[in-house]
Amino acid sequence: LPKLEDGKTTYDMDAEEFAKEMLPLAQMGATILGGCCGTTPLHIRKMIQNLENVKAEIPEKKQIRALTNERNFLEIDLDGAFSIVGERINPTGKKNLQEELRQKKMDLVIDMAEEQVAKGAKILDVNMGTNGIDEKEMMLMAVNELTLAVDVPLCIDSSYVDIVEEALRIYPGRALINSISLEPEKIKHLIPAAKKYGAMFILLPLSDKGLPENLEEKKEQVLASIEEQGKLTEKKEIIHTILTEAKKYGLSEKDIVVDGLVATIGANKKAAIEVLETIRYCKEELGVATICGLSNIEILPPVIRFNKTR
Repeated sequence: LPKLEDGKTTYDMDAEEFAKEMLPLAQMGATILGGCCGTTPLHIRKMIQNLENVKAEIPEKKQIRALTNERNFLEIDLDGAFSIVGERINPTGKKNLQEELRQKKMDLVIDMAEEQVAKGAKILDVNMGTNGIDEKEMMLMAVNELTLAVDVPLCIDSSYVDIVEEALRIYPGRALINSISLEPEKIKHLIPAAKKYGAMFILLPLSDKGLPENLEEKKEQVLASIEEQGKLTEKKEIIHTILTEAKKYGLSEKDIVVDGLVATIGANKKAAIEVLETIRYCKEELGVATICGLSNIEILPPVIRFNKTR
């Protein structure tokens, strides 16, 4: 520890003592050792000499699906229980929240976050997109406030790639990006950003044309390598396309969560089957985690029927 002597900072521990004290740390399994304030090149040389006969035990490298904040982590297990993503922190349709954001206040955002976590949310989606505010400024403010207020990972949600990247830059952990589709802008910028900042991302199986009609529709732009294995559905082709692009940057299946794209059966009677098939395909054939939004699912009350004799 430093001492102040005659107006100068001094350190009592010499190189010999430093090297001696570092030995038990190496013996307990530390594999990276070095000096801080007060150490000199001589301290480091003595330490190296003292550790010549200590064999480092390199820990096994094992990649897992996990999101983190600075204090906690959430592992995503393909065979584990599902995790709830809280999506209330979004000003769309919330006049009170819109007004608070225009005033650069975070009180309601924090209240929403704490309430969702209390009710079981394991991840919080954060969206600051609304008229009349600086979305980037409010996103960065929200990330800073939420990482202090709650102990769950964040999902960064914005239509603007620069806002997503700025949020990843300051986020103290491994965030989830919502989302990357086949839009050229997102492919070009967000996949490298995911690699650079160590984030996972939601793969949205959408092309520039929008939501695919169904799983069996043939595509104009089928990848040659995939076409040789048989015609794939539109969703599956997009999933493969984005996955292939992600692998070019060193990402893998364990860095990706595929959105099943829940659609209303009123618009497509096969929609429910399509979602389930997408989830099955991703899990069983690709080994990729999945996610789906529930806003298009309506739970109807049971219909109770009585026969005439009762």
